[in-house]
Amino acid sequence: MQHTVSSYDGELKALNQSILDMCAKVIKQVEIAVKALQTRDQKLVDKTDRIDKEINQLEREVEDQATIVLALRNPMAVDLRFVTASLKMSTVLERMGDIAKKIAGRAMEMESVPEAELMKKLEVMAKVVLEMIGTVRESIDTRDLDKAKAVWARDDEMDSLYEHFFREVQERMIANPKEAKNYTHIIFAAKNFERMGDYATNLAKSVNYIASGTRSFRKPAGKAS
Repeated sequence: MQHTVSSYDGELKALNQSILDMCAKVIKQVEIAVKALQTRDQKLVDKTDRIDKEINQLEREVEDQATIVLALRNPMAVDLRFVTASLKMSTVLERMGDIAKKIAGRAMEMESVPEAELMKKLEVMAKVVLEMIGTVRESIDTRDLDKAKAVWARDDEMDSLYEHFFREVQERMIANPKEAKNYTHIIFAAKNFERMGDYATNLAKSVNYIASGTRSFRKPAGKAS
């Protein structure tokens, strides 16, 4: 019996580790994507593509691991919530990987590196995304609801950063229509970061579901981190 319990616990830990590994790879992708925007280096774009393939492989492993646990172990309560939520989280993380790859790819479609002021603001957005993913990764590992709530609370911050950025780039585009193509790619890069913030928030909701059994929690008013 002890061997069976130990094996079951090991399967749950392996599934959890696969999700954590996906988070870590997405973080790495975002970091590389920012460098790609700064340098327009094709080698960095290629690197995000390789990592994306690794994330896709991990998603398949999560599906296999979760299927085995559901079929053979009949998990209940928090374990059942974790296994089913892991399938959703892996899908979200796979999409985040795709988005990070797209951000890097846009660097090569731009005619030049974004202006210093705009690049700095993109870096701020990327920093918030990285912090959100890092915090939600910790909350997944520890089932820490406070950390999950902190990630959820930062979604408004990301939305605000994007809205201000969009208006600024739109004004520049109107003033300098010859740069419209470049500015359009810059706007899409910012929108991609904002979308990743949404996905990080979705991960936080999954942690809340695993830990509490409820699918929503009240966002802390005025809390930015």
